[in-house]
Amino acid sequence: TKYAKTVMNGKYVEWELRRAIEIAREGRPGPVLIDLPDDLQREQIEREEMLSLPPKAYHESDAPVDDILGELLRAKRPLFIFGSAVGDVPAAREIMFTLGIPCVTTWGALDRFGDYPLCFGGFGTHGVRYANFAVQNADYIVTVGTRLDTKATGSPASAFAPKAKLVMVDIDEAELGKMDRIGRKLYRAVRSDAAEFLLSLSHAARQYASYNDALDGPNWEQALSSDWVQQCVRWREEYSAVRPEYANDKLNPYTFVSRLGGWLRPDDVIVSDTGCALGWMMQAFKFNGQRFLHAWNNTPMGYGLPAAVGACFAHPHRRVILITGDGGLAVNITEFATVARHALNLKVILFNNRGHAMCRQTQRTWLGGEYPSTSHAGGLATPDYTHIASAYGIMPWRAQTMASAEAGLELWRGNDGPQFLELVIDDGYQIIPQVRAGRLLHDADPALPREEIERIMA
Repeated sequence: TKYAKTVMNGKYVEWELRRAIEIAREGRPGPVLIDLPDDLQREQIEREEMLSLPPKAYHESDAPVDDILGELLRAKRPLFIFGSAVGDVPAAREIMFTLGIPCVTTWGALDRFGDYPLCFGGFGTHGVRYANFAVQNADYIVTVGTRLDTKATGSPASAFAPKAKLVMVDIDEAELGKMDRIGRKLYRAVRSDAAEFLLSLSHAARQYASYNDALDGPNWEQALSSDWVQQCVRWREEYSAVRPEYANDKLNPYTFVSRLGGWLRPDDVIVSDTGCALGWMMQAFKFNGQRFLHAWNNTPMGYGLPAAVGACFAHPHRRVILITGDGGLAVNITEFATVARHALNLKVILFNNRGHAMCRQTQRTWLGGEYPSTSHAGGLATPDYTHIASAYGIMPWRAQTMASAEAGLELWRGNDGPQFLELVIDDGYQIIPQVRAGRLLHDADPALPREEIERIMA
């Protein structure tokens, strides 16, 4: 917690509550704990006797936005990296459009930028190749709303964005300070609220555009015209996570996810459990306004179904889509009773690969392909999920081919009740590409030919 306090005097209850709320909200938000003992809860005290904390004055940060704007404009291959704490998304989009500068995102921000023409996907150890190529070839990077953990930088962190001057904007001084310790020195460490920084930078960018003939009246043709943006476009076309040969498979998760958007509405709320289901969504789904919920940086197994139930109650007039794997769903499948009891507008998509596919991928990479406790052969038992859904009164559909899967999705039209779509897929499907520990971001598995990597990084 950021703050924990046991209140021993009733006069200080309001004081401590207000203080805890301030601490929770200021800087990097976080949890606080106020302990009110039982005897204090029963104590009688007059309101005027309670002490109150005066409101705290707020001071805006002094981010050097003019200097950063000038450096962005002088760079040949500038790039923004946005994380889930990005703050003001419209301001971020305006900056990219006005200056013609592309971005990549962490998975936590991909739903807010994934449909934007200047966004080139999610980067990191489980990111798509073309996003990682952009990061590793950029010469000036501004990161906003991401702490750049090891999933983002790869290991060693000193090899992250090797050609770039790295500017990191973060409200937490500890996150800025850690970069030197992990071996990736910052060109600028900017301690600022993300939204305030982006609003200031967008204002500066608009001023520059209004006084500069070359940027007078920005348009999409101009925003996408630079050699650097066009290079990012070529990488995206050549190194898509959805490979053409996948269409020949009976039911490939990448193909299914890439087509899923055709059955979703822009206002749908998507919730995902952890594992391969999450990875396939982040690498292949085409966002078109949907919000995506996940327990980022914690990513627990079993998060998906209860989180989806919560989303249904929080947004009773919106449809909620749960993307899960059989391992995650098994953790608390009894919540199907809540779904059925309240007739929630929840659509569950289960990738059933008969075990824990993400764990098996690790076992293949590092442990010689033995699968104890993660596969049927290794002793794991899994139930008949379609029968369980049916037993709870949830409309089920089981598919083993792409055509059957699409027929199951078609049943969603005009039905606002709970439905369950089980996709029975081959147990060998995994997340591709993926950067194994100790490899650089541009060198993901399955490995590309050395001469190809050298050409990309030249």
